[in-house]
Amino acid sequence: MARALCEHCGFILKRCICDDLIPKYENAVHLLILRDKSETNHAKNTACLLPLVFSHTTIIDGDVETIEAELKNIDLDNAAILYPSENALILDETQSLELKVKTLVILDGSWKKAFKLYMSLQQLRVLPCISFKAVPQSRYRIRSTDLSYSLSSFEASVYAIKCLEKVQLAEHVSFFEKFIKKQIQLMPESLHKRYQGKP
Repeated sequence: MARALCEHCGFILKRCICDDLIPKYENAVHLLILRDKSETNHAKNTACLLPLVFSHTTIIDGDVETIEAELKNIDLDNAAILYPSENALILDETQSLELKVKTLVILDGSWKKAFKLYMSLQQLRVLPCISFKAVPQSRYRIRSTDLSYSLSSFEASVYAIKCLEKVQLAEHVSFFEKFIKKQIQLMPESLHKRYQGKP
C-alpha cells in the first residue's frame, strides 16, 4: 500500500515540512533541474525542495534518453549550466556577467551521475558553464562525500540564485537547516550520533 503524501510539500506525512515556514521567492532566473532517475524517490534528495521555495522551477526526471527527449521541448536560449568545467565563469567572483542567464541548469545526482549526464547530452555540452570560487560550507550532513566543495542541489541552487540575482536568501539557508535537522530526528536513534555532531 502506498504511503500517504502531503498534498503541499509532497513528502510522506511523517516527513512533512509544512510546519516550518517555507520561504517563497519569485526567481527571475528559471531553475531547470535534470534529476537522475535514481534520485527521484530518494528520501534524502533535496531537489524536491526547490519548487516549494522558487516559483520558477522545472524538474525533469529520468535516464539520459528521457531527459534528452524532454530537453528538445525546452528553450535553452540564454541558458547556462552550473558545472565546474575548466572554462566555467566564476559566478561569485564576477561583478556583472556578460552572459545574461535566463535559465540555469542544475544536474541532480552524484558527481559520477552528473558527469554522465553532462557528457551524454549534447544540448548541455554547448551551454556555457558557471561555477563557484568560494563554495559555502555544506549543511547537507545526512549524505556523505569526501569532496569539500560538494553542495546539495538545493544549496547550489540557492547560492547560484543569490549570486545571479544579487539577493540575500538567508531564510532559505535556515529553512534547509531545519529540513536536515528534521530528517535526522526521524532516523533511528542509533544513527543520531553519527549526524548530530557534524557541522
